[in-house]
Amino acid sequence: MNGYIGKISATIACVFAAVIISVRLIPGDIAGIGPHQKLRDMLGREDAETNPGAVITDMRPVMKNLLSQEPLTSEPLYTYAILAGRDGDAALDEALRRNPRILPARLLRAQRFLEEQRYDDTARELATLISVDRRRLDEYLAALVEVASFNEGQEAVLEQLQNDPWWEVRLMERLNKQSPDLQFLYEANRRVEETRPAFMDRLVKDGRLDLALEAWLDFTGIDLDSVQWPYNPTFQDNGVLPPFNWEIEDGVSEILSRGGLYVVHTARDDVVFARQFTLLKPGEYDLSSRAAGEMLTGAGDILIRISCAGTGESLVTLSLGRSLEGDIIAADRFTVPQDECRFQRIDIAGTTGQFPRVSRLEISELTIEPVAASQGEG
Repeated sequence: MNGYIGKISATIACVFAAVIISVRLIPGDIAGIGPHQKLRDMLGREDAETNPGAVITDMRPVMKNLLSQEPLTSEPLYTYAILAGRDGDAALDEALRRNPRILPARLLRAQRFLEEQRYDDTARELATLISVDRRRLDEYLAALVEVASFNEGQEAVLEQLQNDPWWEVRLMERLNKQSPDLQFLYEANRRVEETRPAFMDRLVKDGRLDLALEAWLDFTGIDLDSVQWPYNPTFQDNGVLPPFNWEIEDGVSEILSRGGLYVVHTARDDVVFARQFTLLKPGEYDLSSRAAGEMLTGAGDILIRISCAGTGESLVTLSLGRSLEGDIIAADRFTVPQDECRFQRIDIAGTTGQFPRVSRLEISELTIEPVAASQGEG
């Protein structure tokens, strides 16, 4: 807990320090920032650090007099709250009641909520700070990420996301990169649709394809029993998330409006044009693909490669033609093993050629059929 308080304190320290400096130096006639002259003078006492109790005791009658003269003022209250510690909580609450936009008072209250492990209150206070102080959005979002590092804090952050705040995407971008709790991220991304692709990428990189499949089915509303792998075999622009739909590499490939995958291969480097993860059961399968275009001699190859996700074991590599012009149908047979191959990865890729020549290909279909089914049809 102490380490966490240190982190959150550091996050808001630059803001809080600036406020404390303003309390000492800014003239009291700047509304909402500096305290009244008499209280500012007290902060300059030589024994303020060695004998804070005496300062606070001497402050009380001065503050009482000021508040009686100016019943709407708030600066003396939060100045007193800073010096008085927990004894100043009532003054802090009253200062914010009078002026809800006092940043130092809100920061102080957020810090106290945090130290008391009142994560719901901490998250609400940080959300309020964002609404009144957008310039420091990054610092407040960093604080919310820290709040989410605790189980109780996660519930508090989820509650704030339930309100659809304007900053939810910015927060989720941070959480998707930094939070180690993938189950929490799953729940959070259910509330923020825009950041789901980044969450799915995180699951793939972390090797959590089981959770990725669960989230993909949840986010898309697709029934697993209705899926024929690969999903979307004719490359339709259906808006369904990867990784169990095609993920396209921008700049070298695109989904055509009429359907089909269009790729441009310069043969300068190995490249993956599209990829998809699948959930094929163990057994024999026939892989086939229809394509049309032009592959130049010496310009490498465009191929379909299927491997076991995780182990990387190659199952089949199907060339779409090292030298072709016109329409082609390519086919091959492969076996999904019983062990360590629950998920598979399909890559549509290009290989480096002898010469940097441009080839263009349109793949209209890619299908995988169980051998027993295809033999039965024959």
